[in-house]
Amino acid sequence: MRTQSGADPATALNLIPAAPADLEERLVWLPDRPQSVEQREMEPNTRDLITRSYLRAWAQWGISLEVGQPYGLGTYYAGPALAGVTRNVTETVASGWTIRQSNLHHEVELHYYADDGSIVGFTDYNVQLVQQYLPLDGTRRRATDSTVLQSTHRYDVVMVLEDGNWRIYQWRRLGNATPAIVGPWQPEKATTDTTPAPVAGLATINTGTLWVDSQPFVVAGINYYPQATPWTAFWPN
Repeated sequence: MRTQSGADPATALNLIPAAPADLEERLVWLPDRPQSVEQREMEPNTRDLITRSYLRAWAQWGISLEVGQPYGLGTYYAGPALAGVTRNVTETVASGWTIRQSNLHHEVELHYYADDGSIVGFTDYNVQLVQQYLPLDGTRRRATDSTVLQSTHRYDVVMVLEDGNWRIYQWRRLGNATPAIVGPWQPEKATTDTTPAPVAGLATINTGTLWVDSQPFVVAGINYYPQATPWTAFWPN
């Protein structure tokens, strides 16, 4: 017999990060590359679907890096690309790091669209990434030791239409970009005293004793009403 144990209290509040609300605004389509052989023209709706799936793939990779495990990657990747990003996530965690990654901008040039509408090829000339590297201390992140890097890359990408969804099947980063160190993560400095000021007349407990206005307070009695007789029945008049 199976029993319902519910969520693990230790992980119940470990919420999965969400993709940015402005995600689809981060991609610009350049004019399609001229072809020596006439090929099918891409429909506007198809272009929108590819935009959405491509950017969600980047966001899902970033989410997986942040939570420290492959998460939902099969929705947006397939074949060699799926194997590659999965390996990247697992190897990053195994090496003692977690990464918060954000893709800020893309400039895409279409250079292939299959006649049956199931395969596209394009080059993303301006992939702008910001990555925050945080070392792992056991299972706990130490954000104070992190480093923030910014870099620009170029990718050749092939996407395929499977089960009605566009997925990245293969991509290849072109060249070796040198990331710029934006700087270490700086936590906000705490003020000298964060204890709230006492409120006049408000009772507090210190070492098991009630205090009011910095003086011990002796309780003389307790006002109450019986649980079985609400106010309307306790004082009928």
